[in-house]
Amino acid sequence: MLWKNWGLTVRFQSAPHSTLWLAFLVVLFYLCPAHGSCAKQPADSEVAYGPLPAQKLILCRPQTTGSRSPGVLLLHGGGWIAGTAAGLKIWCDLFARHGFVAATVDYRLAGDKAHWPAQREDAELALQWLRAHSDEIGLDGNHICAYGESAGGHIALGLGGPEDKLACIVDAFGPTDLTALTGPAYQRSFVALVGEEDATWQQRLRAASPLFNLKPGFPPVLIVHGESDELIPPEQSTALMDALRRQKTPVMAIMYRGGHSWSHVSALDSASIMNHIILFMKTATER
Repeated sequence: MLWKNWGLTVRFQSAPHSTLWLAFLVVLFYLCPAHGSCAKQPADSEVAYGPLPAQKLILCRPQTTGSRSPGVLLLHGGGWIAGTAAGLKIWCDLFARHGFVAATVDYRLAGDKAHWPAQREDAELALQWLRAHSDEIGLDGNHICAYGESAGGHIALGLGGPEDKLACIVDAFGPTDLTALTGPAYQRSFVALVGEEDATWQQRLRAASPLFNLKPGFPPVLIVHGESDELIPPEQSTALMDALRRQKTPVMAIMYRGGHSWSHVSALDSASIMNHIILFMKTATER
């Protein structure tokens, strides 16, 4: 059982080119599980979850009938200032094929009219929309996970409070301590996220950092991070894992040989990692 392995860090080594044919078979397996759903495309639609133009989501539903399905809320990356829900559509479809009601979410991009916590508030509003419409979309509203990549991982970690009632969080290479990320590479995004630099700059960055805002009752977390990530150093995830362990939150980590946002990751490794993520979410939503 996965639950016996809390605290485990799994490391994936890059696959040699000679194994790419095997990668194809592995990818085919996780896209087409044994119950034969590969022949059925997930039903999907774009809906508004709030009154603002940015507050839309793409809903991907499994081809199942009868019992309600667990859910997963997907949050895209882009440094809080770019990206769209469509960027995670491939994962939305994948999770739906594996029996989840999946929703990939557009949120207000950071800027003058949408400083933090606007992005987290949008994710919370999308979560509320899913639960309010659980009957019509076949969702088990008591068993929803959040999955986020990069900035989306940061937002997903902001949903860990008891009021959000998540079953789990998957944080893929998300920043956790904004105060430790310095230099011009982060300046534009941080100014958009928390506003212009002034005497309260560090305080505002700290308030927007998941590492300093962990709450009791935080849901189980799976951290996924590249060992050679030069944009969001893996030490960001290591610090988060240590903090979660200290407060007795169940946590696991997958460290892969590659960079930010799945760069330099083989097809075989990406398939294996996604299989682990799906297993983690299935286990968490069955509790």
